[in-house]
Amino acid sequence: ALPAPTLYISQTSTQPGVSVWLQCSLISRAPVTRVIFCKDEEEVWSQTGSEEEVAYNYVNPVSMGSTGNYSCRYEIKDSNNQVNRSQLSPAQHLSITGALPAPTLYLSQTSSQPGNSVLLQCTVISQASDTHIIFCKDGEEIWSQTGSEENITYSWDHAVSRGSSGNYSCAYEIMDSDNRVTRSQLSPAQHLSITDKGETQQSPHRAPTLYLSPTSARPGDSMRLQCSVFSQAPATRVIFCKDGEEISSQTGSKKKAIYNWDHTVSRGSSGNYSCGYETKDRDNRMSRSQLSPAKHFSITGLPLVMAKICSSPAAPMFPGDLPAPQILLDMAASRTGDTVVVKCKVPAFSPATRVIFCRDGKDLAVQPIQESKFAYDLRYDVRANSSTSFACLYQHKGHQNQETNSLLSTSRFLRVTDSTADAKHDTEPEGPAIPLWVWILRSTLLLLLLASAPLITWVLGKVATARPEPARLGGRCGK
Repeated sequence: ALPAPTLYISQTSTQPGVSVWLQCSLISRAPVTRVIFCKDEEEVWSQTGSEEEVAYNYVNPVSMGSTGNYSCRYEIKDSNNQVNRSQLSPAQHLSITGALPAPTLYLSQTSSQPGNSVLLQCTVISQASDTHIIFCKDGEEIWSQTGSEENITYSWDHAVSRGSSGNYSCAYEIMDSDNRVTRSQLSPAQHLSITDKGETQQSPHRAPTLYLSPTSARPGDSMRLQCSVFSQAPATRVIFCKDGEEISSQTGSKKKAIYNWDHTVSRGSSGNYSCGYETKDRDNRMSRSQLSPAKHFSITGLPLVMAKICSSPAAPMFPGDLPAPQILLDMAASRTGDTVVVKCKVPAFSPATRVIFCRDGKDLAVQPIQESKFAYDLRYDVRANSSTSFACLYQHKGHQNQETNSLLSTSRFLRVTDSTADAKHDTEPEGPAIPLWVWILRSTLLLLLLASAPLITWVLGKVATARPEPARLGGRCGK
């Protein structure tokens, strides 16, 4: 029987959006082949073991569903290649706090004409003084206002145009004593449709219900949209929409109430999905139901926008963010044409998966992490005649392809000088240039001085012989 490991957790109570560190410490003399992290005794993540490691880390990006009991275990293989699994470690409970309940949105009418006004009312469940109310259309913020302690319902009069058709929702933000902002979930969406004059203002048909499975996936995966129709009249056509625009439809059936559509996920699949249906009366007149409340679908596993990562401030948004790496330059100043080596050092205990080099707030290069390597070099060819700054960070990808970014390193500045100006400075003499007439005058005076040297010597000799000899003093000094 293999002894159970010990699980340490960086914090047992936190908010959604925070990264929690889980560390599994092993007690095994045999080399471990796999380490497993569990939530409520179900495996959520694993990593390959190493002969040299005794502690394994797992970074868990916290969401609303992260509440539960966490534990870990390990596996080893014996000489017969049989796998033996240890007992689970004593469980550690993680609870989610500070989760803000979604508000409720009311529309004064769900169908209107351009030029009219629709009242949107957002009812908030919050007693915080620093509140910010946000109104959204198809998941994008379109208007906001500051909250107050006295109000729980906030109104916005929206002037309807032809582009107003879509799914509306609202949310709110609160700020705590540490100036950290927490946003609530979006309210259930309400659809506003735009009609022309003469069309029916309100559809008599009840809106259907849409289910998404899953709500996030990678490009190439498949998701299923299921539309449940509630209508006494048989639906003649069922419509699937993305961001209020029709993308697929199916012929209705008298015996059918649930319609499925399997969609292959692509990079453009992120958005708000809904469905509706059409019926025909005895006079063959078509009428359409309201769209169902929208469901949001997001794409995972896409490359992040490095420009936003590299320009993010080097300060933690939540406690538990991955610590910043260290960046070094092999020279502080260079000239155009030189090659500078930029070195990024990742903390030895960090579960990094790739390193990102930044230059002047934008991405420069990405390198994958190599086992047992903590310093990564990048050779940069200097091409510009202006100074530049370098920084780096690293990322960790969790078991659900969720990426966690480290803090940005401290920037290092490289002073770049102009090589052309330096070469000119080395070849030219210092000081102001001497005019030509000064050179001629100085040369003439020098020639005259050399030509008159014998005459001056003869004159000085005559003067010396003509001078009378001074009288001699008698005796010695001091006598």
